[in-house]
Amino acid sequence: MKPFFRGISRKLKVHIEDISGHFGHAGEQGSSNEKILIELLTNYLPKRYAIGRGKIVSYNEEDTNQQDVIIYDPYLNSPLYTEDGFLIAGIESVYGVIEVKTTLNKSELENANNKAKSVITKHLLPSSIIKRGPAVITTQTGSTLPPIAICFAFRSDTSIDSIKDNLLELENLNSNYLHLVGILDQGVIYKNEDTWNTVRDDENALLYFLIYLIEYLGLVPDRQFKLVNYL
Repeated sequence: MKPFFRGISRKLKVHIEDISGHFGHAGEQGSSNEKILIELLTNYLPKRYAIGRGKIVSYNEEDTNQQDVIIYDPYLNSPLYTEDGFLIAGIESVYGVIEVKTTLNKSELENANNKAKSVITKHLLPSSIIKRGPAVITTQTGSTLPPIAICFAFRSDTSIDSIKDNLLELENLNSNYLHLVGILDQGVIYKNEDTWNTVRDDENALLYFLIYLIEYLGLVPDRQFKLVNYL
């Protein structure tokens, strides 16, 4: 796996540098970067997940800022609205959100964390929680867990250790909402229970990011919410 994903990673790095040289507007560059990541995730995440960009709303129609990447369940739940690649999803159907950064630093990390907060702190209605056992599938109404919040950057102005320190600062202030940070040219920072761990591996950062992302998404139970609650 590693040699294959190293090749993909090298292509991404070249592509990002090429985009940086041709797009003078940061918004255009950011939009292009989001499309690159969405295409990658669409190809490599399990097909039980759908990938899009747009807004997330709760039953009382309080929406979030526009989200760069939304990972949601397309089988048990329907988006509330979708057209031309833009979607509006009910918070109960969302498994993960990713904020995409061209260049990461403390300020951009805090921005990603604030956008994560706007999603994770929303009120969630109970859902039909689906549990799969060896020989039986059970469904019962229960609390809906919030989505997993992630930040992915193509590069960083500071070291991965500095970014980890920034996460620890947020943690100490009880104001961190992120679970995973991937930096394409440095490595991955992920949270395991109450501890932040670092994988320093610029060649294999993309592969580690995908592996930890899939593991985190697997922690979010399957659930189905009632569309009638949004009428």
